[in-house]
Amino acid sequence: HSDNDQRFAGITDMMHTFDARRGVPGEVVALLWSALLLLYHVDIFGPDEEPYSGDERMSHVAFVVEALCSLAVLRRREYIDSDGRAATTLALTHDMQEDHAYVLCAQNGVLSEVAEHSEVVWNRALVEAFSARGIAGKAAEDY
Repeated sequence: HSDNDQRFAGITDMMHTFDARRGVPGEVVALLWSALLLLYHVDIFGPDEEPYSGDERMSHVAFVVEALCSLAVLRRREYIDSDGRAATTLALTHDMQEDHAYVLCAQNGVLSEVAEHSEVVWNRALVEAFSARGIAGKAAEDY
């Protein structure tokens, strides 16, 4: 399977972990996508391109989120969390997108093997991203 299949399967795994209809915390999406830009940098940009800084990756992630929301692929919901801070969730816009992803990544689906591999790699990338911020807690130690 291709790297694109792995990336799609990883997005689907993330949506499985959270309720794709209610939304994934925006901070989680940003950290994961930033970590994946670092992880797949050579695959995306080639070996001659220097890796982007964390701020540059977050800028790229913000641009992608904005584009996907503008294209109505993702829906953004902004709210005030229980600590009084502004927060965001991102959700798939159409149930059909989620249903299609579930079928592709189901146990006998076309992308099932890729989804299993990507789940491990992407979970590790997310835990490392949270660890780098000092907010992963016990989950990072157990991983």
